[in-house]
Amino acid sequence: MRRRLRGRVGSLAFLVLLGGVLGLAVAGSPARADPPSQIGDVSSDASNAAPVAGAGRGRQLYLYSCATCHGDQGAGTQRGPSLVGVGTATVDFYLRTGRMPLPWDTVEAEAGGGAPKFDPADIAAIDAYVGSLGTGGPAVPDVSPGDPVKGRDLWEQNCASCHAPSGVGYTQVGGRIAPSVLNDDPTAIAEAVRVGPTTMPQFGSSVLDDEELDDVVSYVQELQKPSIGGHGGAQIGRIGAAVEALVAFAATALLPVLARLLGRRSGGKDAP
Repeated sequence: MRRRLRGRVGSLAFLVLLGGVLGLAVAGSPARADPPSQIGDVSSDASNAAPVAGAGRGRQLYLYSCATCHGDQGAGTQRGPSLVGVGTATVDFYLRTGRMPLPWDTVEAEAGGGAPKFDPADIAAIDAYVGSLGTGGPAVPDVSPGDPVKGRDLWEQNCASCHAPSGVGYTQVGGRIAPSVLNDDPTAIAEAVRVGPTTMPQFGSSVLDDEELDDVVSYVQELQKPSIGGHGGAQIGRIGAAVEALVAFAATALLPVLARLLGRRSGGKDAP
């Protein structure tokens, strides 16, 4: 009888201990919530942020979607760099191309981006707010029609080595990816040139002036047309000149084989 009672008490104690461990695990795990469809007023008291210039809708969106990594005043944290003085083009590029804000379960932006998480009005509001945090950095460029012929030469000189002649992108040393530009709008292309995201060089106006920038954007728009099969290549996955290079190498390798076969067919006889 006593053994049964001790066994029941031990089982009950084990269940109580197990329940306590599970409760601590649940309480200590980080909560993950989906962002609301509409963001209401976000006070400085709730976010521990001091009022700064440009407060409004952009500040509300920033505090909810950006402050965790970049700080409530844009000064940066261990999870993200400072945004003070980066310029509106930088913020607009990352938001326009869907690279920011990051998904809740990652800390690294994807090279290719995706669909924007905000509509154009909200992106403009966040641009304005971050732009109010400090001066400096490139502004959102005003893109105008350019000369795609001149843009082609500039693209080959400055861009094709990383993004490929056809604009489909390349994998770089170390696993970095120079993404495709075939789905970006003209403003995003111009912003990337001026901003230099991730490992891409920053091409300021001293390297490419505004007119040359318009030429490059116009050429990329030509590459984006469905009728274009790639820069100088057949329409096979838009891989462009790589097709011709592979065919040339294959033909060169087959020439000795073809010569040997022709020699055997002639029977090795000397010509009269």
